[in-house]
Amino acid sequence: MAPSAPQTEMTLVELGKMIYGTVCSACHGFEKANNPAAPSFASLRTVKERLTQQQVLELLETGRNQMPSFATFSAPEKRAVAAFLFEETGAGRISLKDLKLSWAQEIPFVATGHHEFRDPDGFPANKRPWGTLTAIDLDRGAIRWQTPLGTYRALEAKGMPHTGTFNIGGPLVTAGGLAFIGAAMDERFHAFDKATGKLLWEFQMDAGGYATPATYAIDGRQYVIIAAGGGGKPETKPGNAYYCFALAGDK
Repeated sequence: MAPSAPQTEMTLVELGKMIYGTVCSACHGFEKANNPAAPSFASLRTVKERLTQQQVLELLETGRNQMPSFATFSAPEKRAVAAFLFEETGAGRISLKDLKLSWAQEIPFVATGHHEFRDPDGFPANKRPWGTLTAIDLDRGAIRWQTPLGTYRALEAKGMPHTGTFNIGGPLVTAGGLAFIGAAMDERFHAFDKATGKLLWEFQMDAGGYATPATYAIDGRQYVIIAAGGGGKPETKPGNAYYCFALAGDK
């Protein structure tokens, strides 16, 4: 988190860059899109080749597709964002003391992104495990079991047990008592015993499975499928595949 209060004086482009950094970059990023479905900052740099400044101002007002409306922005804020995207030059410095900057006055602090605290070797600095799969007994309101989810291959090669990793994606639990989940940065698809949390099986995919698995049945045989798109917040390599498995013991 960082204070969102602006400087008292800056150019229109500087103001636009500050607004972009505190609001727009949450999806678009500066070097690459934080939201994979959003246009990257690189593509926004060429927006002047596709749209006029007036069209950009209208989009800020109305929004489009996944982009929400920023009608709450004051007119100078919208103008500043457009000036930043169009890389205007030669603008003089402006005083901000009399401007009503909605994002700065109403939101005292802004998120600056997903930052990780790592040790000199590049691993998380906090105590292990660094990611877990947890079963909760809802009747008692207590943890039934908890097991590390995922591993780092470099540490695994040194004989270290599963450390857990940052994970994103939910599990699928079958009637037969299996909990299937990808989620971890080791890019593996895992099957755990629902009752004990014991790892029963895992499969190395070509990219991370950060989606929740799905299941279906055809002619009495059950299948489990997961999308392995990789990328995203874990920042592992991207992929473009589905992995489908038939459950043993079915017809």
